[in-house]
Amino acid sequence: MCGDWYDLVELPGDRAAVAVGDVVGKGLSAAGVMGQLRSALSAAFRVVGGPAQALEVLDLYARSVEGAENTTVR
Repeated sequence: MCGDWYDLVELPGDRAAVAVGDVVGKGLSAAGVMGQLRSALSAAFRVVGGPAQALEVLDLYARSVEGAENTTVR
């Protein structure tokens, strides 16, 4: 298990968002952080105005997740 992830989220208006992320680390801990961030970003995409806002929401959320300090997402 590791902390790499990707997600494809359908958006209104026949649009889609693709996110690719990486949590530093290996094993169950990194996989747990990855799962939390992936789920949070997927939810944010569905309730905010666009991808930039979804990433801002994820940034705020990640500050409360132990182990998410060195995470990247595109």
